[in-house]
Amino acid sequence: MAYLSVGADWADAVFVSGLQRRDELSTGQVRQAAGAAIRAFGCSGCAGRVAQEFGDHPETAVTRMRWARAVAREAFGDPALEAGPGATARAAGRSSPDARWADVRLTRGRAASANLVRLGRERLMEEGMIQAQAMAARIACARMTVLHLTELHDNVERACGLAARFQWDCKAVAHAEMFSLLAEVVDDPLLTGGAGYVRELMLAVGRAADGMIISSRRRLLAHLRAGDGEGAALEMERHLRVLLFMWRLALPGGQPDVGEALT
Repeated sequence: MAYLSVGADWADAVFVSGLQRRDELSTGQVRQAAGAAIRAFGCSGCAGRVAQEFGDHPETAVTRMRWARAVAREAFGDPALEAGPGATARAAGRSSPDARWADVRLTRGRAASANLVRLGRERLMEEGMIQAQAMAARIACARMTVLHLTELHDNVERACGLAARFQWDCKAVAHAEMFSLLAEVVDDPLLTGGAGYVRELMLAVGRAADGMIISSRRRLLAHLRAGDGEGAALEMERHLRVLLFMWRLALPGGQPDVGEALT
């Protein structure tokens, strides 16, 4: 088995293994369990499971990864282990075809692992944004005034009145302004960043998203008028998930995740 980087692959392997924080673990037990995980799933498979866990259970995943890194560092922190047999062979000038192919596979595995971890982090950020904006919609219902509702209504009508075919840049800005207005109602300046993020998504998707956005805005406004916090939060969450789905489809060669919900 190729030797791996303590900072990434071994930590992923410890993370997905059956080891538990409550156990009193020896170095041998850690190495055996991590090695079994690598043999079972491969480097990219371990990273994929890490990314999935960060997407499904971000709070517990952060704690477990912090523990996994500490355990991996203690168990695999020997520089000789990190260097691995490939480095020894290269230093001696005896790199065989098998060793070179092992290095290629290891490099590919690490690249796939890094890509999956990056994907997991992006999804985690997306999920955080979705939940923050849904919470803002819920809170806004309790703080909504007639003036706020008038501003939101005017924003929706102004955005709907722009021609998507010739003014999509301006229309995307107008659509995204809804998030800034909700941030003002909630009185949380940090939420205003959602307007810029969503605007970029809309620009990337293009005017094909216009009909979906208009319908969602009108439903959201109806929930806000009725004081229906749960309905407003659900509509906001659904809207953002669909927009992200459309954005992934718009990427070159983009495909949504299997089973990714549209509604």
